[in-house]
Amino acid sequence: MPRLDNVYVHHGAIFAGFVAVLVPALSAALVGILSYAELELLADQSAQMQRPVTRAERQLGGFALDLPLATQDLGAEIRRVAEAMLLDIKG
Repeated sequence: MPRLDNVYVHHGAIFAGFVAVLVPALSAALVGILSYAELELLADQSAQMQRPVTRAERQLGGFALDLPLATQDLGAEIRRVAEAMLLDIKG
């Protein structure tokens, strides 16, 4: 291991170590703050998405699967939910 006789090299190494610890910590803090800022928006989107899913749940529970073409009704309801989800993703 090389000796650090030069005071500038020694302080530079300490500073580099400090920066190596500080930069990832600041990055993690920034990601946390930005995620928290989006929390209310995500809660609103989830509440809006709950309505079509709840409606579909009621509809799917009422299907008589022994009737002819019941799978078409089932597919149509699933398609409505999928379209609502895609609209939610698009914003």
